[in-house]
Amino acid sequence: MQLINTKIIPGEWDGLWNESALLENINEVKVLVLTSPLEKNSPEEQTLLKMLQACGLQNSDYKIISITASEKLAWYKIREQVQPKVVILAGILPIQLGIAAMFRLNEPNMYNDCTWIPTLALAELEKLPEMKKQLWNMGLKPVFQP
Repeated sequence: MQLINTKIIPGEWDGLWNESALLENINEVKVLVLTSPLEKNSPEEQTLLKMLQACGLQNSDYKIISITASEKLAWYKIREQVQPKVVILAGILPIQLGIAAMFRLNEPNMYNDCTWIPTLALAELEKLPEMKKQLWNMGLKPVFQP
């Protein structure tokens, strides 16, 4: 069912109002990782888990949610339900969350009482070691190991 279908707001944005199965059974966590889809036990997933471990995070400290490029997930719903202090965007654009803001890549950004760390998709980071190093030195390390 389309809620809105006008020339101003096309129906593709209905996901920002509809309930999402992605948020089912998710409690409050300190760190929320939103990433493009990852295959189980893939090199990208292993990279992500190693990054989170290097940040000193336990499994109970974070939640990883995979979102496809066409999916929309409302930030206001995430904020109310999960209440993260840090959000890591790996290959996810803020607009997919209904956020009209520009964030600096691989650096901490303050928005809506959260620290946001946007970066490239994990598959792209694997191909660009300098970007991966920048993410660690300028984004993750200052937030998790001040």
